Amino acid sequence: MQNRVAKIPSILAGDFNGKPSDKSMELLDQTGWETLEKKDPKNAATYPSRTPKTEIDFFVIKNFPKVDVAHDVIEEKVASDH
Repeated sequence: MQNRVAKIPSILAGDFNGKPSDKSMELLDQTGWETLEKKDPKNAATYPSRTPKTEIDFFVIKNFPKVDVAHDVIEEKVASDH
């Protein structure tokens, strides 16, 4: 049973409070998670919301077939989950 659960496609998304180079993101990468790339890397910054300078919000996936996926950061300065 545990082996079957380990292969279920999973999505983890949100505010990770860390940059792509942080240890937490590295740990996800080392354990089989794939961080999805932003459609426009120049527009990837999400923090602080009024003047974004740092990328801290991510979608990471595990156990998905290889497909082309793109996502965008919406330019909305007052949108925040805080």
